[in-house]
Amino acid sequence: MSDEDRGTPGVLPHQLKSWWEKGAGAAKIRWGTEGAFDRCVRLAVEEAHFTPERAKGFCANRHKGATGKWPNQKGRGYVVGDYVGGCGDCGDHVDTRGSVDNSPWDGNAAMSGCAKSEKPASCYSSICAGRRAGDPSKQSSWALPHHKNAGGPPNAAGVRAALARLSGTQGLSNASAARSHLEAHMSAIRGSRSEGMEIERRYTPTVVELRMTSDRHRIGGYAATFDRLSRNLGGFVEVVERSFFNKSRADGWPGVIARYNHDDNMLLGTTGAQTLDLRIDETGLMYEVDPPQSRTDILELVERGDVRHSSFAFRVHGGGDEWTMTDQGYPLRRLHEGQLVDVSPVVSPAYLDTSVGVRSLANFLEVEEDEVRQAIEQDEVRKFFKRSDGGPAPKEKKPKAGIFGAKAVTEALARKEDPWA
Repeated sequence: MSDEDRGTPGVLPHQLKSWWEKGAGAAKIRWGTEGAFDRCVRLAVEEAHFTPERAKGFCANRHKGATGKWPNQKGRGYVVGDYVGGCGDCGDHVDTRGSVDNSPWDGNAAMSGCAKSEKPASCYSSICAGRRAGDPSKQSSWALPHHKNAGGPPNAAGVRAALARLSGTQGLSNASAARSHLEAHMSAIRGSRSEGMEIERRYTPTVVELRMTSDRHRIGGYAATFDRLSRNLGGFVEVVERSFFNKSRADGWPGVIARYNHDDNMLLGTTGAQTLDLRIDETGLMYEVDPPQSRTDILELVERGDVRHSSFAFRVHGGGDEWTMTDQGYPLRRLHEGQLVDVSPVVSPAYLDTSVGVRSLANFLEVEEDEVRQAIEQDEVRKFFKRSDGGPAPKEKKPKAGIFGAKAVTEALARKEDPWA
């Protein structure tokens, strides 16, 4: 077995392109012989756990790498039956582990580059995750770009922006494959530098109470509530969707702890020790914790009403949030999927830090985080948006007196023209 087939630490052999095109995988596939493509598809489903659709696109790329041509190549791109492949289908993420473009993202520039290229269809296929019906040489047939150029690594901000827009993208013929591809990119990005998984904390203004269970006093309440608008989080509001904790629950709430005021020195209970119970109902995420005898002071504070509310800490998975607007035209972040870190009875929400949310908004707008913060303060967000038809940018309007800075973000979201969404 070659060094490549033995693999790289933390990477399984079948995650390496060389395994498929030159190594043990290639030996099983027998490239260049009849039935090689079908053998590759079966292997991709069995070894890499790809869906059949995604396996076809992936194997088309491996076929090209091993033999120098696409399977059943016909003109632009490649055709396998009626399956037309592109970045959104190919699963090339297995090749990009450790190769991520972290430079600022400009989706319009990436698409314009393909429009000017000698082979626009091939270029769009290489940089986009989303495919629509129509002439593959036309920009309108593609969506969700996330590579700056054909053959280049995925751009981290571009991947996050594409995931944020995916659910609202209309007319995709490969929505499922596009999501799988982008999520795989996001996993590689998180693996290289833990992108998109910073801890966030939110305050929940519901009553925490002292409960009697058998001969023990327990602290309980709702750490999070579903489908309710949060307070102003510094330029945007949030809604926790009912699906947000599904993965953590399915995994058995691994590593979740309860702490007073999120303080590491004030541990109250853990799921691992079965001193913390978590449940989901129609209202939200409910918790009950059995604190140690050394924390009877917290029990007394809850009983007296000094500690009245709860909070939760979480991480958002890549593509786990979505940006829209409220009926009143205010920036709204919807939390669809994440990881629960802890629950906490709290005295005050003063610790709240929404920097990750602001960063997510910056990724959606495809601008630098500092620029978004400055724009929120100065009502200048519209400068980030350009006409897709090459016309002049809309003229700046002076904000009305008394309007909070995030109003500019709202206007920007309302006016944003995104032909690639």
